[in-house]
Amino acid sequence: MPSTHRSDGGHTVYHQLLSTIIDSSFWYYPHPQNLDDRITTAITTGDPAIRLMHPTTSATLEVEYTPTTDTFATLALNAALDPTLESKDAYFAGSLALTHKLIGASHQTPHLTPHADPIYVLTAPLSPQTTTDELTRILSAITTTSHAIDALHTNICSPLKQYVHPVCTSIPPKPRDT
Repeated sequence: MPSTHRSDGGHTVYHQLLSTIIDSSFWYYPHPQNLDDRITTAITTGDPAIRLMHPTTSATLEVEYTPTTDTFATLALNAALDPTLESKDAYFAGSLALTHKLIGASHQTPHLTPHADPIYVLTAPLSPQTTTDELTRILSAITTTSHAIDALHTNICSPLKQYVHPVCTSIPPKPRDT
């Protein structure tokens, strides 16, 4: 990966990283025509993470430019069943968080750190020395993990379908007409 010390405040490095991720995996930015403006906003003022989507999972891959001596970016897999589940210690949310961590650990590479969290499954800090091959392996493990998390979430939500519709969406479900 390139040096993080650029006169453009990191825009070129961030853009190159996102382009590499998009070109070497199925992760994509939903509005590619706005990516340059979004990178500038992420670096200078607004939300620092750029969220990439995947065509076959419900997870998002958050890519955050984090220029330090040890890292230049951090990847975070957000695979929330329900983003309002805040407590990692509550019975259901705690069990879900632990299961997320175990799934993440089963696909772990030296660069990935699994988390017992109901929302963030794993993170991967990228150093300036991270090679494109290493990034490709990291993305492969992240994608495999997101598929496993989706299967878990489907198994959790499937029994609810006989009672409510739609189930496990951001839209409040309505009772089924019987």
